[in-house]
Amino acid sequence: MPIEIADTAYHESGHAVVRFVEGRQRRTAYAFKSVSIANEGDSLGRVLHSTAGSWFNPEIETTNRVRDRIEVEIMSLWAGTLASTKAGHSGEGAEADQHAIVNLGSYMNGSDLTTEAYIEWLRLGTSGILDRPIVWRAVESLSDALLEKTTIRWKEGKQIIREALLPAARS
Repeated sequence: MPIEIADTAYHESGHAVVRFVEGRQRRTAYAFKSVSIANEGDSLGRVLHSTAGSWFNPEIETTNRVRDRIEVEIMSLWAGTLASTKAGHSGEGAEADQHAIVNLGSYMNGSDLTTEAYIEWLRLGTSGILDRPIVWRAVESLSDALLEKTTIRWKEGKQIIREALLPAARS
């Protein structure tokens, strides 16, 4: 199997698993509709998810709900590159993710310096999440499933992630 496909599977699985885990931690649903490693145009893979509602106006107001959404989005975006790198791949090719991270981070801060610090804080937090053995097991499980099926919808993806996280819930 080409490394590029495995790299993409880990990258997209990282996005999806961190979105799931952080959504549960914050008691807010940030589910994904599907995760895919199907080549489409310039994209090697993607995680499709619902857009925020009309309440999401970070240019106007940064409520706790808006902040939570921004943080989950940034952490999910970081998780792609971090998961790919943790799996031993290059982690390259995520320019669109990096651009989105900076855009979202700038809503929460007044200067470039504080934006950079905020983004780095979220990167470190995301890295810590992926370093948890049960979370990493979920990334690996979803990645393996993607390599078999190419596209996984929410219901099946949620089941794969929950089964990987389940041993922690039992102990």
